[in-house]
Amino acid sequence: WLALLRTAPRRYTDGKGQVRQLSFKQVFLRSRALELALDASARSAELRTALRTYALAVPARWPESCPPPMAFARAFVALLWSTVGPTEKWLQLLGTLLSSEQTPHVGNEAEEPCHTWLVQLIAGQRQNWMVSDVVDREAEILALEEKAIDALKEAEDGGHSTFSDELRRLSTLSSAVSAVESMAERRSSLAEDVERAILAEKEQDELYEKTVASVATSAKALANSLSSDAVHENGVSERAQLCSKSDCIKERLSELTPDMERLIQEIGAAEEVQSELMQQLKQNKEHIESLRRQISVRRKEEEHLYQTLQRTEKKLATHLATEDAVKQRCEASQALAFAVADVAETLKAKQPENGSEAEVAPLTATSTRNVRQQKELLLLLATGEVRRLKKANEVGKEALPLAQEFAKQGEVSPEEAENADPKERSA
Repeated sequence: WLALLRTAPRRYTDGKGQVRQLSFKQVFLRSRALELALDASARSAELRTALRTYALAVPARWPESCPPPMAFARAFVALLWSTVGPTEKWLQLLGTLLSSEQTPHVGNEAEEPCHTWLVQLIAGQRQNWMVSDVVDREAEILALEEKAIDALKEAEDGGHSTFSDELRRLSTLSSAVSAVESMAERRSSLAEDVERAILAEKEQDELYEKTVASVATSAKALANSLSSDAVHENGVSERAQLCSKSDCIKERLSELTPDMERLIQEIGAAEEVQSELMQQLKQNKEHIESLRRQISVRRKEEEHLYQTLQRTEKKLATHLATEDAVKQRCEASQALAFAVADVAETLKAKQPENGSEAEVAPLTATSTRNVRQQKELLLLLATGEVRRLKKANEVGKEALPLAQEFAKQGEVSPEEAENADPKERSA
């Protein structure tokens, strides 16, 4: 704020529809920023201590290097100098505002209004923004007037020279005259603003006088209401009210005591019932969990038995199919052997009565040998097939108890089946 108040080239447009350009200082003076800054600083314990320590006794010269509390107090004093004026205008009020070490309490009927009144009295003395505008514009016009007058004198004081020099001097003189005329117009406009600023400052002073009178009356009435007699009377009245209220509360408490005891007993009984129910609920939960675990075990056993039963049924079906195939093959081999025996007996019965003729004797002998060899081979084949089928039947009978034992023990893994005995594998 201080930096903007001292050097702020930026201008702000007036929000009331006018074309006036306001500086930061004028905007600051028109706002409630100073009042709010005073209020916030006095309500903050740290900032209040800094102002009480350094701002109420302003040194003749501030040190170059300041700790943060002193730097804040220095900036705050400079802000009051720039907006309110010399120390004599605000130092006494600021000292009264910071007279107590404690920050004002919002609920206190005396501290809060006194704090508000003192903040209004300090902020109400700030400069009128229109006066500040007139002062700034006058300083600007003075600087421009000095430049215009100096340029006019230089143009008039020139001696005789060439025609081109005279033309340049004439152009310079015209510019200087135009600048002086512009300054005269600005002076005329400034005069009107000065009159308005005087009226505004007068209105502000009247308003401040009314505020001071109102604060004085209100503060006096508050001080009288806070006198010892008034406080005593108020205390007696409040004490009587509090005693009456205390008696009513005691009567009500005496009425509530039996009900409280009864309710406490009921609560104790209800808590005991609740404890028993919770214990039963806990036991039921544990029993349910145990039953669920048993059901889970039974289900697993049931699934395992179903799987074992399926494997056993498959093995039994395979074994029955194998037995049927062996039986059928044995019967077929036996029928073949009987057929071969019948053929042999038939051939034996058809032997020639008187022998063969001479011309066919060699062929007959060969045929006879061939038939005999064929019969012998067929007989040998039938005998071997009957032996093989008998052996297979014996192996099947030996494998049946083994298959039943495997069905009891469970399914055999593929690796065990590969490594098993050939008889067991064929079974």
